Amino acid sequence: MKRQWLRNCGVFGVCLAAYLATMPFSATVRADDTGLVSPTVGQEVNNVGNPNNAFSSTSCGTTAATDFARFGPLGSLQESILDARADYSGFDFSSIPAGSTIDGIEVRLDGLVAATSVPLPNTYPFEVFLSTDGGTTWTPAEQTSPWTTDCADYTVGGSTFLWSRAWNTDDLDNLIVRLRFFRSDNPTQPAARIGRLDRVAVQVTYTSYRHNLAFSECLEFQRE
Repeated sequence: MKRQWLRNCGVFGVCLAAYLATMPFSATVRADDTGLVSPTVGQEVNNVGNPNNAFSSTSCGTTAATDFARFGPLGSLQESILDARADYSGFDFSSIPAGSTIDGIEVRLDGLVAATSVPLPNTYPFEVFLSTDGGTTWTPAEQTSPWTTDCADYTVGGSTFLWSRAWNTDDLDNLIVRLRFFRSDNPTQPAARIGRLDRVAVQVTYTSYRHNLAFSECLEFQRE
C-alpha cells in the first residue's frame, strides 16, 4: 500500500493541525452569513417612483426614498390601483463558496408609511416574493408586519427559512426580490397611502464544506 497523502499534503501531522485549527472536533464546517447585501438593479412593475433609491439607506421617510404609492380614493382616476410593485436584483453573493449549503434567506426592508388621506388603523404591509428564473415562477408571499408612520426595520424570512424551496449557489446569481405594497385589511377598497422604502437588502446564511474536503484529500490513499 502506498499512501498518497504523503505526496499530496506533506506530513500528516501538518494537515491534521490545520484541520483542527479550523474545525475543532467536528465533521461539519461552521455556518456563516453574507451580511446584508444590497441590490444593484431596481425595476418598477406598477406604480413605484425611483426604485433605484432603495439600494442604500439615506434618510428614512424623505423624498430620497422609493415611493410605493397605493392610491385612491373612490371615484378618482387612480381608483383601480390596488397595489404597487417593484423588482430588485443584481445581488452580489460571490463571498459564498461554491458547493455551500444554503440554510436560509432573510429580506430586510427599512421605511415607513407616508402621506395619506385615510387615517390608520388601515393595515398596509409589504409582501415579499423571490424568483430565480427571471420572474416566471415565484415563491409564496411572505408578509411583513403592518408599516407605521415611524421609520422602522421589517424582516421576513430568516437564517433557517428557505421560502418553500431548495437553493444552491447558482440560484442566488439570478435572485429577484419582488416587493408589493397593498392594503391587507380590505384589498379591494382603494385608499391613498404611500409606502416609503428607504432600503431593501438580503442576507443569506450558508454552511461551507471547503475545510472538510481539504482534510479528506489529505487522507486519500490508493492500493497498488
